[in-house]
Amino acid sequence: MRDLDAGSDAANLTEDQSRLWYAAENLEQTIRKRNLTFENDILEAYVQSVMDRLYPEFVGTLKVKLLDSPHLNAFCLPNGHIYFNTGLLARLDNEAQLATILAHEASHFIRQHSLRQRNSADGAVMVGITLTALTGIPLSGTLLTEGILSGYSRTYERQADSDGYARIVASGYDPREAAKTFKKLLDEVVVLEIEQPFLFSSHPKLQDRIDTFETLAREAPGSDGTLNAETFLQHTRSLREFTLTRYLEMNNYKVLLLILGNQELRSRYTAHPDYFLGEAYRLRNAEGDAELAVEAFSDSIASSPDFAPAYRSMGVLLMKQGKNDEASTAFERYLALSPEAQDRAYVSRYLQRLQP
Repeated sequence: MRDLDAGSDAANLTEDQSRLWYAAENLEQTIRKRNLTFENDILEAYVQSVMDRLYPEFVGTLKVKLLDSPHLNAFCLPNGHIYFNTGLLARLDNEAQLATILAHEASHFIRQHSLRQRNSADGAVMVGITLTALTGIPLSGTLLTEGILSGYSRTYERQADSDGYARIVASGYDPREAAKTFKKLLDEVVVLEIEQPFLFSSHPKLQDRIDTFETLAREAPGSDGTLNAETFLQHTRSLREFTLTRYLEMNNYKVLLLILGNQELRSRYTAHPDYFLGEAYRLRNAEGDAELAVEAFSDSIASSPDFAPAYRSMGVLLMKQGKNDEASTAFERYLALSPEAQDRAYVSRYLQRLQP
């Protein structure tokens, strides 16, 4: 079986390839019906432009879609459609890191790894369980055993690493960012104590991936290349804010602290990062966290005095600390800023309880 050389090769599929493409298209229909994609035409067009820069010979075949999931992950279907989780996109630092993930996933398609590899049924079921947990899509055994989302062997993963590295160098990106990209994944795995990092469960260990890229950088060094950090951060700014909200909704204080506990990373979040940091401390609720939360909420109020949620959270903490007058002031300010707040009745009851 030969690799694909260009997008035009898709017009001459073998019977096995056609079967996999048909299965991939069925899965995509399920993803659309369940509204699992993240709809942002400008952001998706930007990510697609990076893919097109990497693989101009596959323009129109390699298509990138954003998946509304906070987890750090991406995967490629056998038809060349790559799903990139919003959680991963929001956590990257620059365009070179984005290119690293895209080039790696595209290599799986070009090398036709799904068709070359026939995983065991047990391995396929594990991938299915993982994807179902991340997306809510139950996958049938037929799709899995056909190889649509099979976990790749170490040989194929390292081949994708090597191919991807060569492609980002050829496209003018800084190859030193490749190892940094996977270090981000490793950081989250350590913080969240994840035994297997999502769909990378059957990939080489993340440290092995990092070692591979560092070895490639020594053996096949490229030029410094570009980062396009400012362009990347501008395109993903609203997504980063959205992702913080998602983590808070999930009560995932560990990731919030991982991101916002770093001053440099926190500076990339222009809309109320101190508020989210305070909520992370409040949720963790370890010794000393109440004081840290109050400090963070105070910083949020100082920088954005008309941002109502910070006053509510501040009021709750002060009330628990027995600082009734200060809590009442915070709650009153919250209601003044949010007269139509859905929790107005609850906050009003708090105020009644705090009356001397």
